[in-house]
Amino acid sequence: MILLRKQAEEKVVVDDILNMEPISSEDYKKLIHELRLQKIELELQNDELRRSEESLESLRMKYFDLYNMAPVGYCTVNEKKLIIEVNLTAANMLGVNRKSILNKSITRFIIKDDQDIYYMHWKELLNTGQSQMTELRMVKKGGEPFFVMMSSNSIDIFGSRVFNIVISDITEKKRLEFILKENEKREITELKRMDERKRDENALRESELNFRTFFETIDDMIVIATHDGNILFTNTVVERKMGYSRTELESMHLLDFHAANDREEAKKIVAAMLQGKQKNCNLSVITKNGYLLPVDTRIWISQWNGVDCIFGLIKDLSVELEAKQLFERIFLCNPNPLALNRIEDWSFIDVNHAFLRTLGYSREEIIGKSIADIDIIQDQEEQMKLAEKLVQDGHFHDAELQCRSKDGRMIDGLFSGEIISNQGKKYFLTVMLDITELKNAERQLIHRAAFANLIANMSLAFLGVEDAAMNDLLDESLHLIGEFIGADRVYLFPCNSMEMIIQPHYWCAEGVPSQKEHFLEFSIALASYIKTLNINTTINIPDVSILPDSMYSIRTILERKNIKSLLVFPILAGNKQIAFLGFDLLKKQSKWTDEDQSLLQVFANNIGLSIKRLEQNHELRLKKEEW
Repeated sequence: MILLRKQAEEKVVVDDILNMEPISSEDYKKLIHELRLQKIELELQNDELRRSEESLESLRMKYFDLYNMAPVGYCTVNEKKLIIEVNLTAANMLGVNRKSILNKSITRFIIKDDQDIYYMHWKELLNTGQSQMTELRMVKKGGEPFFVMMSSNSIDIFGSRVFNIVISDITEKKRLEFILKENEKREITELKRMDERKRDENALRESELNFRTFFETIDDMIVIATHDGNILFTNTVVERKMGYSRTELESMHLLDFHAANDREEAKKIVAAMLQGKQKNCNLSVITKNGYLLPVDTRIWISQWNGVDCIFGLIKDLSVELEAKQLFERIFLCNPNPLALNRIEDWSFIDVNHAFLRTLGYSREEIIGKSIADIDIIQDQEEQMKLAEKLVQDGHFHDAELQCRSKDGRMIDGLFSGEIISNQGKKYFLTVMLDITELKNAERQLIHRAAFANLIANMSLAFLGVEDAAMNDLLDESLHLIGEFIGADRVYLFPCNSMEMIIQPHYWCAEGVPSQKEHFLEFSIALASYIKTLNINTTINIPDVSILPDSMYSIRTILERKNIKSLLVFPILAGNKQIAFLGFDLLKKQSKWTDEDQSLLQVFANNIGLSIKRLEQNHELRLKKEEW
């Protein structure tokens, strides 16, 4: 302050010499007043600055206490993991002087086996910018490890990114946790050994007290009886579920828990269990009011008050049985096929009535077999994809698959599946919605549209065909239509009067033996048969073998040619039959649909128009030759 005063005085002198001007008395007074005001302002500012310095010093001391004397360790590191600031608590934790660890990497204080934990902690902090917390082990200067909870966050200070780390010593907590875990292990081990070793009287009393406490906290019925079966003790669950008072129970025998007609069998089962020949008894117990309670009973021999006694654990199965019965009713009576499979090998453990009815199997043919064993799924690859999805997601919905019934019939199904658990085991529950009729209708619509499109294209081709190309077009059209409808043979034979106009045409499917050279006999016989019928009649024989004896001659001809189904259309020109178009099947019977017959009749009519045009052109050529 004195130095600043001296510099100011020197400057005033210099300025006065350089800028000295005469001033009036009035101006001099104003100047003096102004200087006094400035002096007062400076004094006030000086007081304010002094108070600010005192406040800052107080805050600095508080910060020192809060930061350095905090119960947890604080340190600040830069992006290179170097410590740039640390409080006394952290330094004491690490057993070092504060100054000695500045600009040292914090990783040198982390135990080697936990370096990966810190690496992932640091990586998440850098990537996310969010606070991170982890537990790891650090090591003091002398090599002693200790557990810490480390919490880190990042901040920007004057454009530089630094990281604040809070370190809490949790060694004692870890030690207590370890002790608790060890105590738990010892307690569990002790409980398991309680029935295997003998104790002295004091240990037995303590054991009995523990047992009594245990008995009253579980929901199963516990009964202790003498070797003769007289009841010594029951927990309160027995009173609540059986309806007897404690006094009544103490005067009862174990067999009194069963209905009179079950007691002889119960006696045999108890004897078998005591001999180790049987694990449990599934006979129901009867309550005081006569209600039969489904239970699972297990017994063993142990000591009670120093005496060997029968211990019985009776588990009430009412809720489980009711749930099982409800599930079975829903499962078995569901109108859609349902199946329950093991997750390990996809073997069936249960199927409902709709499953057996739809696929045509008996229960004995399904239970215990896998899906692959009975080969019911058509697309094995798609089945495996659904199995993987079920394992991965736990469910799948509305998957379309074809399955094969016992008689080979293909069934379209809409499948959904889910993993369910029962008594710690997992199973696949699948349900199928039979959509065969829907898919058949869909396929029929697609077939009908494609067939109509084929007939339309053939019709257009016949309208514009040249006479010379007619035979080739007929061969091509018989081929295309025969393949589309799945016929084994397709043929076109002109009547006698038209043999000069058009030649016979014949097509057979691949693998069907050609009998073209013997077909003349068949065509003559078929033509003769057609003449006996109405001229506009379509011959539709779905099954040749069931033709009546009145049609013996035509049946014999058809069977000789191995024809199982036949469809023949007369081709007319006006009222005159000029040819016939035939389709037959050699491998199987087929019932031709009305829609297919209508489209084939359109095809036959178009052939008739084309043949009529050929006839007219032939007659014109003959007249020209006469002229």
